[in-house]
Amino acid sequence: MFKPSGGALAFGALTVVLVSAGCGSPSTAAGVSSTAPSSSSAAVSGKNAPGPTAQPAGTKPTGPSTCATAGLKVSLGQPTAASNRQYVPIVFTNATDHTCTITGYPGAAFVAGDTGAQVGDPAQRDEERKPTTVTLAPGQAASATFSTPNTSVFDPPSSCQPTPVRGLRVYPPDNTDAAFVEYGGYEGACARTPQGESMALIKPVVPGVTGQ
Repeated sequence: MFKPSGGALAFGALTVVLVSAGCGSPSTAAGVSSTAPSSSSAAVSGKNAPGPTAQPAGTKPTGPSTCATAGLKVSLGQPTAASNRQYVPIVFTNATDHTCTITGYPGAAFVAGDTGAQVGDPAQRDEERKPTTVTLAPGQAASATFSTPNTSVFDPPSSCQPTPVRGLRVYPPDNTDAAFVEYGGYEGACARTPQGESMALIKPVVPGVTGQ
C-alpha cells in the first residue's frame, strides 16, 4: 500500500484550504468594489448635478457699470413754473459706447461768477419717490427734477438775499466729479435760507428727459 510522504500530505491540506475558500462568500474587498462608483463616474455625476455653477475665487458677476461723470452729457430740459417754484429736469445722457446704470439722487447747487462760487445751500433730497436703477444704452438719457422757490415769494424778497447765478454744479449719482450746466434766464438764487422755507430740492433719476 502506498504511503504518502510528508510533502504530499502538506500539498493536499493546502488544496483543501483553497477549495474551501473558493466556495465561501465573496470577500469584503470584492463587495466594496462592486458598490462604490469609480472615480471617473463620480466626476461625471458631480458635473451633471443641478445647482449654481461655482465661480473661481476672486471673480465678480459681469454687468453694466455705474455711469461716470466723464461719460455723461449733463444738460437741462424744459423748465416749468408754478406759482411759487420753478422746476427743471437735469438730464444725463450716456455719451459712451457701452451701457451703464444710474441710480439715486444727483447733487446740485447754484454757482455764480467766474470762479464758480456756490450760492446758497445745495439741493435737499425730495424723498417722495423711491429711487430705482435706470440702465442707459449709448445715447439714452435719464433725468432728475430740480426745483427752487422764486425769490419773489419771500416777504420781503430781500430776506433770502437773491443773487444772480451762472448755472448749476451737478454731481451725477455715485460720483465725486462734478459737471457745470449753464442756467440762463433765471432771476436769481437765494444766498440764504429764510427759516421754515423749503429751498432747492432734487428728485431721484428716472428714465427719459422730463424728470417725471
